[in-house]
Amino acid sequence: MEIAHDGRVLPDELRTAQQSARVDAVMLGKLADDFFERLVAVAAGRALLRAPIVMVDLAGSVVRRMEPLARDAGVDLTADAGNAIANVDRVRAEQAVGNLVANAIAHAPRGSAVEMVARLEPADQGAVLMIEVLDRGPGVPSEEQDRIFEPFQRGVGAPGAGAGLGLATARAAAEAHGGQIGVDDRPGGGARFWMRLPA
Repeated sequence: MEIAHDGRVLPDELRTAQQSARVDAVMLGKLADDFFERLVAVAAGRALLRAPIVMVDLAGSVVRRMEPLARDAGVDLTADAGNAIANVDRVRAEQAVGNLVANAIAHAPRGSAVEMVARLEPADQGAVLMIEVLDRGPGVPSEEQDRIFEPFQRGVGAPGAGAGLGLATARAAAEAHGGQIGVDDRPGGGARFWMRLPA
């Protein structure tokens, strides 16, 4: 990084540049992961690898992976998965949840919190795993709530330089499980992204 060798650069400027480079590196890695997961999700014949997963473990893994991004954004990240155990493909489910969390962090104002909640709910045939990711950002206009889950689509005013694959990958994972994904308004302001997977 040339700026580190420039004697005219002040320490605060150097720290800012380093933080920016770290965020860019995290986002570049995320983009690569998203693209790979999208390819895997649409590959013909790729069967789900379902296994009983303790959701608090999956949630903890997502938090550990996303914590540096949240810290750089000045956002608190919390998870509440209780004692839920679900029969899901861990790789696809964790990637999907991670993408929802990264999206929430990108839109959350500094000093606010992003919350991830997972719980089992009764359904007509067995149970479903309900996962919610909640933020206090600007929310998603109703006319965009379906479109943002399409590949290479980004919401109006979306921050950063993402390619619009994260939410598409999350939808592919939900649909591969026979589940659903969506977004609506969070009471009190912000967005509520949700994913329902047969458990």
